Amino acid sequence: MNRVLLLSGSPRIQGNTMQVLQECARVIEAAGLTAATVSLLTGAVVWFLWTAFVHRAESSVIGLSQLLFGTPALLGYPWNVIDLLVIALPMSVVALLVVLRFRQRAPSVQTG
Repeated sequence: MNRVLLLSGSPRIQGNTMQVLQECARVIEAAGLTAATVSLLTGAVVWFLWTAFVHRAESSVIGLSQLLFGTPALLGYPWNVIDLLVIALPMSVVALLVVLRFRQRAPSVQTG
């Protein structure tokens, strides 16, 4: 049995953070741990790539884009000023939906 630990750093017992964690727990239960993991990893990877290579405020400080490609940001305006989460969150949702779609199509294998 897989388990997921969700931690809240908020001092409010029923605050916004706890509501978000409860919704995350509901989605993970409904979608399954694999779908949630793929979604989380997709969001993290897209966020990092956008941070390191596109969003000028961060990519120019990190310097990885400058080192590899000779430019502080790979894409110009307006892409280099779009917030990281505006890109990473939809990609994470798409990844979740793709995994859910494949899971629905996959024939169930019974052992035993």
